[in-house]
Amino acid sequence: MICFDIHGSGLEISTDWPRLVADARSLLRGFECSEGTSEPFRLNMCYGRPDRFQPDQSKLTQFWSGRLAGGLEMTYYSGPALRMVDLPGRARMHLDLEARRGQTVVAPGSEWALADGCIIPMLCDILAAAGQYILHAACLAAGTEDGAPAVLIAGASGTGKTTTSLALSRGKLRMLADDTCFVIDPGERPNAQGWALPASCKVLEKTLSLLPWLMDIPRKPGREPGEYTVEVNDPDLARQMVRPRVIIFLDPPNDLQHKISPMDKLSAVKAITRENVRAFEPSASGPNGRAFQVFAALVSQCETYSLSAGPALDGLPEQIEQLALD
Repeated sequence: MICFDIHGSGLEISTDWPRLVADARSLLRGFECSEGTSEPFRLNMCYGRPDRFQPDQSKLTQFWSGRLAGGLEMTYYSGPALRMVDLPGRARMHLDLEARRGQTVVAPGSEWALADGCIIPMLCDILAAAGQYILHAACLAAGTEDGAPAVLIAGASGTGKTTTSLALSRGKLRMLADDTCFVIDPGERPNAQGWALPASCKVLEKTLSLLPWLMDIPRKPGREPGEYTVEVNDPDLARQMVRPRVIIFLDPPNDLQHKISPMDKLSAVKAITRENVRAFEPSASGPNGRAFQVFAALVSQCETYSLSAGPALDGLPEQIEQLALD
């Protein structure tokens, strides 16, 4: 059994096959602990034929079907306190959020699909129940202490969050994560805080050409042609709490120069909820209704901008630092 303490939320994963828990341990390596927490979420993982794992689906309805970044096919089902993920031919996961338990069946050779296809969706649900809401954004902090000001870089997959955050990390800002962070419900506190989930960065040949210093960092071939993974994040950074101060929404790049423009708060709320709030509930109630309120509070406490990056990334760190540190 592997135990994790994710900012007070416990997770225990049991399996007879260490390979099945390898991706979870890598993704959550900053949170692994020797002893479990009280009332953890318990997930069992095993090998088998996913199509033969047939949990009761009478209370589930299909919520979404499509392809994740990287081409992984996925169908997501939701119901009252129930979730199911189907990665056809690769894995199937069923979660009972009320009973705080889950089961995942994985086809041999499909272990690579677990992080994006099962672990991240599970974290979204079990952490939302604890008031921690996933935000698909890069996170950079202006300091190492808890409560340090932070810059969030938001945008849909493929808009350049990784390249932009890597470029900014060469200045006075430290990259905590390039894609995934969590915002904590402020409750009665005046400001929302957050933390980032460090992971391997996926970079393309174009990013390597724009940021030649990456050539000095060991990299591994990715699943897609011309894709590589590099390790630039310290897993211990996942325990740092930050105070978001600036949110930058990425627009398509241009061929002239960096263009940074103030963004009105209403447009910012629409953009951030469009990418991050999954409307399971028919009204603004429950975890996802609360997520909308938390993201609206996050936008209200931050300066919001849109960025269209120029052809070269020189000078961009200094411009962003001026927004975040002044």
